[in-house]
Amino acid sequence: MSGSMSPDGLIIQYDETIEKALNNIAKLLKARYNFSKRMIALLLLQEDDEITQLAKLREADFPKIFSIIQQTKSKYKDPLRYVITLQCRQRT
Repeated sequence: MSGSMSPDGLIIQYDETIEKALNNIAKLLKARYNFSKRMIALLLLQEDDEITQLAKLREADFPKIFSIIQQTKSKYKDPLRYVITLQCRQRT
């Protein structure tokens, strides 16, 4: 399923660049988490400190994940956390 679920149960579809990054990161995640791989990928794109530290410890492919995050960041003038939040609000 594409998109992320909002608190009210709506599926959120991000722009093509973010969707591609989410899918690519999710494919690289091998460890088990309490959340879906897509949610972990979304938190990684937003540079959530706790999830980033956890992924650094658990994911052998973290350098690839980090590279995807950096490439995605370079496509926006604003921080990804802001871009994702803005897109989320515009689509709900």
